[in-house]
Amino acid sequence: MRYFTLAVLVFLISFLLAPSNKAGNNVYYVLIALPAIPALLFHPRVNLALCRPEVLLWGGLVAWMILQGWIVDDLSAQYLKHILYTVLFLLVVGRLISPHPFRTSIFARGQFWLLQLYFLFSILYFWIYGDYSPGLRQIPMLGRLWGQGGAIWLAAAFVLAFPVWILERRWAEFIAAFSLCGIFLIFVMQTRSALVGLFGALLLGYGAWTLFFFPRARIKMISGIAGILILGLLLWWFSPIVQSLISRADSYRFELWSLLWQDLQNCGVWLGCGGEFRAIGFLSDGSIFLHPHGLYQSFAVHTGLVSLLFFLPIIFWALRTAWKNQDAWGAYLLTGLFAKCFDGGQLMGNPSDYWPVILFPIALIANSASTGMIQGSSDY
Repeated sequence: MRYFTLAVLVFLISFLLAPSNKAGNNVYYVLIALPAIPALLFHPRVNLALCRPEVLLWGGLVAWMILQGWIVDDLSAQYLKHILYTVLFLLVVGRLISPHPFRTSIFARGQFWLLQLYFLFSILYFWIYGDYSPGLRQIPMLGRLWGQGGAIWLAAAFVLAFPVWILERRWAEFIAAFSLCGIFLIFVMQTRSALVGLFGALLLGYGAWTLFFFPRARIKMISGIAGILILGLLLWWFSPIVQSLISRADSYRFELWSLLWQDLQNCGVWLGCGGEFRAIGFLSDGSIFLHPHGLYQSFAVHTGLVSLLFFLPIIFWALRTAWKNQDAWGAYLLTGLFAKCFDGGQLMGNPSDYWPVILFPIALIANSASTGMIQGSSDY
């Protein structure tokens, strides 16, 4: 377990340090995928967990994706390889690592500040060499991440560390983190998806948690949420910056999704168009779109609504388990699920920015559920 715990940590860091997607993928293949195959075949924890609900749901989703690929004659070796890589990662994180290092306050805070410093150094580097200027939407990064996916990860990391700063009364660090995160998401990266994930998870996740576990704080919490909503409406009404974030004309999300819905109807709403299907079309402004720009839309277009009937119970189970265990990783996952409504492509594939914010927390929550919550002064 120590080996795979360290390997997963190195793999997550490789998203920041690997110079290219290929280099990052090689880290996964060498350190995790290849050693995982013999380990999974002989490790007793894997065999004992085969009848767990989340395993059955993932098994049903994988079986459907393979069956659907065979039905639409789109079952290529590359497609099967992507499914295998994803399943191996879920099993390794869910069964072969120790969740303890990922459940400490040091990890939660360290992850946020590492990402924040990574973005800061990336922007300074490209600004010095003339590849970045204020107001640029597509932010270049030193590693394999790009602005949008990295911003969503940063928002999720902030949500994970949020209870640590509050419970440990690290007010100065919290104010600094809140200020820097807000500046980067709103003014530098200009990403609405990450903001939706951030505020959605904070309001829904921690709001519900406060209502349930701290009934005396309900009035304060409701007043705080009402104040945030009123402030947001005022900013939207009077601030040109906020208005540009909300109504920026070059996003065309609804037009894009309406075109994808037509493709889906042509292929079959329940069946989908196939895992290797490429949605290529033109929007009314003449720009081209290459993918569905959404996690759930991607599931529907590629593998039909049947795949959503498997995936939605998976995330419901993960969030319910996190809620039951008072696990902050549920709020982290909720951030990614909200944000990925508006960005991204297929979940099953080569290692991508989906893995740190969607697959990793789902598998880690399953790991905690199967081994019990780690207790200790350093955990939260």
